[in-house]
Amino acid sequence: MDKNLGVHHLQHSALFQIENGKTINLWLFILLCSFINWGLEFLKWQQLVKPIKTITYATAGMQTLGAHAASLFTPNRIGDYGAKALYFPKSLRTRIMTLNAIGNISLMLITCILGGFGLLALLKMYPSISLLHTNYSIVYAIIICICLGIYSILKYKASVYRYFKKLKVFISSISKATLVTTIGISLLRYAVFSFQFYFILICLKTEISYLQAMMLISSMYLLASVIPSLFIFDVVLKGGIAVYLFSILNIPESVVLSTVTLMWFCNTVLPSVIGYYAILKFKPITFLSE
Repeated sequence: MDKNLGVHHLQHSALFQIENGKTINLWLFILLCSFINWGLEFLKWQQLVKPIKTITYATAGMQTLGAHAASLFTPNRIGDYGAKALYFPKSLRTRIMTLNAIGNISLMLITCILGGFGLLALLKMYPSISLLHTNYSIVYAIIICICLGIYSILKYKASVYRYFKKLKVFISSISKATLVTTIGISLLRYAVFSFQFYFILICLKTEISYLQAMMLISSMYLLASVIPSLFIFDVVLKGGIAVYLFSILNIPESVVLSTVTLMWFCNTVLPSVIGYYAILKFKPITFLSE
């Protein structure tokens, strides 16, 4: 009995001991997915600000990573808006924050649409399960967020109305080509990091089809995106949701948590380290000249 447990432990502790000595190649491919993911975000930011100010791809990358690092300890990284604005003159900051919002909303839109389809497919394929059966905390968090949103709109309806009116005018001034490009790049980003999640699962010897995985992955990102969280708790939140969802297919908790942790490290921690270097080496004050 103890011998079998020891073998089982070794199988799960040696995460990437894949046959034919392909361990390094697998790690490189996982990192490549992260580089592509963030590279697309750099391109999206470069294209978004192009109508206002032309910046190089390298500058867009520096600004994106610097803002990412500066916003980690704010709920849902809301500090990213102000951080990116600091790289531009005061006269442009309001429009820069709005453009940043458009870029973030485009990814959220993709997450909600694909996550909605994934959730519906999950419920249809497994009608006997209830996502609300054990995850009462998720339900409560969603209800609280909705209530707070409604309360804010009702309390500050005049300000909200004026803001959205100005936002509508500003968005209408942006070319359709820019908006389509932004949504397209966001869709590509989603495809890359969701495939990366699936690829890690396969590396951990998980028997799951791509469609099954996408159904669960899209549902996970949807549920995680509606709950405010800080950088330090992001991996815990996603891990808890992922463990519950993937348990539907009897996927071991250790495999799911390993996948979520590796995704978190590659797409959040590693870029933030580079972002802090960008902040130290390229300070926002150098971009404040009118």
